[in-house]
Amino acid sequence: MKRFVFALIMSVLALQGCETRFELKGMSEDPKIYVYGIAGMSDTTSFRVCKTVPVSGMSDPSASREVSSIELTVDGKAVTLTKADADTPGVPKGYWWTAEDIPGGSEVVLRASADGAEDVSSVFHMPEEIPAFEVIYTSAPAFKFTFKDDGSTEDCYAIMVYGECTRVKDGDATVYVRACDPYEPDEDFGMETRKDYLDVDINDGTARLWSDAEFNGQEVSLSLEVWTYFDGIHNSKYDEVKERYKAVIYRLSPEFFKYAEAQNHLDNNMLAEIGLAPASFAYTNVTNGLGLFAGVAVAETEWFEYK
Repeated sequence: MKRFVFALIMSVLALQGCETRFELKGMSEDPKIYVYGIAGMSDTTSFRVCKTVPVSGMSDPSASREVSSIELTVDGKAVTLTKADADTPGVPKGYWWTAEDIPGGSEVVLRASADGAEDVSSVFHMPEEIPAFEVIYTSAPAFKFTFKDDGSTEDCYAIMVYGECTRVKDGDATVYVRACDPYEPDEDFGMETRKDYLDVDINDGTARLWSDAEFNGQEVSLSLEVWTYFDGIHNSKYDEVKERYKAVIYRLSPEFFKYAEAQNHLDNNMLAEIGLAPASFAYTNVTNGLGLFAGVAVAETEWFEYK
């Protein structure tokens, strides 16, 4: 016991004899160029490109956040870009957009410059069409997609389900459509489902996302069960209520999964917030800048009636 106490005292004294100095560097106020866009979501590709604003010490709050030059190429060919204004339909004001086709497998490169910021660039390869798939629907409601993954590429896949409800009262029909929230994996709905997923926000709802790292080149089944769209108590006030559901499946370039995985760590690393774990870091595929530039191929099922 005496030996233990003596060793403990010596350890404490040794620690007291050490001195460590840390120099904390403040956040840089130098602007960066921020990029965010996912090409292929619709027939119009739109994305945001702007300069960041420092959170403190900014000398001129009215300083422009706009870039001075921007270039988009597809397999080395320049694509015409237009900046959206308040009258541009379907594209937020200030976004850049093009209606030109971006074929699957093509190399897409974005470059941008802005005063006071480093030039940035970002590159990805546009995903090919989603492989031929078999879909099974149950009235959970749930969807199961089975297909063979392309082993020559690195991809990730996401599924989102939309619900439509038609309510009839005194001959007048009202139709509602919205994205449905994913349900936690449950074997009770009769479909085996992979647990290695992330739930991410895409467009106007939440999708379930998988990387093909564990099934590259193999046949795979991806399933998603969602909460039913409407509350039966409210439905009881109508003469007739009909529900139906469809699923949208996305094949995304691998940069999207890396971005989503990093964001998931940031959102859920509670121990880092109290200093008990290393801090998480954001992912970007924008060289010298911030954000995400990626591509997607999209397919959807027919509508299935809910019973």
